[in-house]
Amino acid sequence: MSAFAAATDSHDPLQNLVQDVFNEYITNEMPIHLLHITKDDKETSFQLVGRDFVREHFKNVPVAVYIYFSEEMLVDGEERENRIRERVKKELKYAIFSHRWSKQEALYHDILDQTMEIADDQEPVPDDQPGWKKLQRHFCCTAKDIHDCEFAWSDTCCINKKNSSELEESIRSMFRWYRNSHVCVAFLSGTADLAALQLQEKDQGDKKAVDTWFERGWTLQELLAPSQIKFYGSNWKPLIEGSTNDTKTAKSSWKRYQHSPAFI
Repeated sequence: MSAFAAATDSHDPLQNLVQDVFNEYITNEMPIHLLHITKDDKETSFQLVGRDFVREHFKNVPVAVYIYFSEEMLVDGEERENRIRERVKKELKYAIFSHRWSKQEALYHDILDQTMEIADDQEPVPDDQPGWKKLQRHFCCTAKDIHDCEFAWSDTCCINKKNSSELEESIRSMFRWYRNSHVCVAFLSGTADLAALQLQEKDQGDKKAVDTWFERGWTLQELLAPSQIKFYGSNWKPLIEGSTNDTKTAKSSWKRYQHSPAFI
């Protein structure tokens, strides 16, 4: 029997395990809502979607994962399940946002049941809507174009805060959602470049010495959880050029900030 034929055999234990891991991962390891970002020759848009949409969108992943592992000799038990889960995680990737809230953020009810078109750089965004610009033109486009993520999550619009059970689950699951992300996009709105960040660490900047991102209650969690974090400055250019993962820099900066007079 070919691997593809076996993948459609409901009596195959490996196939059943892969399908179970796939379903469990979406239900327990991924955010309740995500932004689905699409792009064609004319425009980029995004839509708020749920776990059922994600499951349908990635419905061919279990077959691909099964075929991948059917060609290997996997021992039974926890190690096999963990390897399958890591493979599923690699396929179901999403970007996650770490930022300080600003004025006029896009909220859950603002984008519910709508397809939001992202204006290009030539189209002006009102000055009183910095939150919308940050989400649409910058975060979504960065997630899609730079980090090749078709799905993304932001705390501003991907949580229905009027639903108490959803809000509770989101708070309890936040660390896990950041940990499982493909990349954490961290936006430092008060830092223009790496030189400015280094001056802040030494308490030598002309303005407030500590970027407000470091003063947030969630910052430590969002530093520790992701396996990959990428810093972007106020102009949405990478703070560290040529690096795909700024995790070490982020953690060392946090340690220096803790001992900064401005931070204390």
